[in-house]
Amino acid sequence: MKYFSKSLKVNQTLINLDLSHNQIGDEGIEELSEALKVNQTLTNLDLSKTGIRAKGVLYLSQALKINRTLTVLDLSCNRMYYYENTEDQETNIQEFIQSLKINKSIIKLNIDGNEINRKDLNKIDNLIKRNSQFSKKVNQISPRRRFAIIPRINSN
Repeated sequence: MKYFSKSLKVNQTLINLDLSHNQIGDEGIEELSEALKVNQTLTNLDLSKTGIRAKGVLYLSQALKINRTLTVLDLSCNRMYYYENTEDQETNIQEFIQSLKINKSIIKLNIDGNEINRKDLNKIDNLIKRNSQFSKKVNQISPRRRFAIIPRINSN
């Protein structure tokens, strides 16, 4: 991932990147996040089923605070909420939510299958409701989580 991320830093043509189903893990996401901080062409990034855990979410959050070109981000079927230390887990998810508040370019976000707790899911729901950049019709939420979110979105 290290060499790939170096290439991505100087990329001027690639707009869609699908890394799904590759066990990149938190270390790979750390490298990729450094590239996302400087890349100005990538708009669609699929990181579904890549082994991202809470630590990787922290790295990605730092990149999302800087990146202004990414519009579609798929983080589905990872373990964003998994961390050995519960305190770090909470901090990293809060950092992710904060990065979404700062980043105004993402319009489609898929976080399905990450076992995010209801409290944090509600925070993300509120963020989607308040920020007009998110396309509510395309943000994918699993049927089992929809019960917690749909009534709030429909009341808008």
